[in-house]
Amino acid sequence: MLNFLKTLTVMVAFMFTPSIALAQAEPSCGYRDNIVAGLAEIYGEILFGAGWPSPSIVVEIWVNETTGTWTILRTNTSGIACIMVVGEAWISGLPPVVGDPA
Repeated sequence: MLNFLKTLTVMVAFMFTPSIALAQAEPSCGYRDNIVAGLAEIYGEILFGAGWPSPSIVVEIWVNETTGTWTILRTNTSGIACIMVVGEAWISGLPPVVGDPA
């Protein structure tokens, strides 16, 4: 339920900006700058890490290690980001999984 409320709150925060109107086909999308500003302002989340699953997509993990909230964004080369999943109870620094080469 908290995940749903978090997504809903972020989306309402951006509902009246052009970013949401731009991505009406997927209501959890908008301009990356607007979304990450909301994640920082509303949830205190900062960029934890990123990766490129393809040349045209970057996936970012935003985390507030104090409250444990986290968000995964997918951003395309046009600067449109979509909230893929949100959660709570983030844990950093877990030991490697057995068989993990790290």
